Amino acid sequence: AAASAPAPEPATVEAKPPEPPSAEAEAAAASAPASEPAAAVIEPPEPPSAEVEEQVELYKAAQAAVAHVEACSSAEKAAAWARCEQAWEAALRGQAAGA
Repeated sequence: AAASAPAPEPATVEAKPPEPPSAEAEAAAASAPASEPAAAVIEPPEPPSAEVEEQVELYKAAQAAVAHVEACSSAEKAAAWARCEQAWEAALRGQAAGA
């Protein structure tokens, strides 16, 4: 009589649920480059004209005036605020004239 060998027992493998993707993995997937590269033509910026540079200077002056008003004591605020308003009006007038 042939003695049949006992069948090998299947290895017990614990079935683990798949781990959800980590936040880092999701961020990497979100920032992965798109499959189609964008065909955007990047043109070098035109050098700013004198008018544009003047506008930028007017806005910088107006922003500096705002910062000055915020730093002033209450006694100086009214006069500083008037200068601030004048600076912004000059900047806006310059923008309207350049448009």
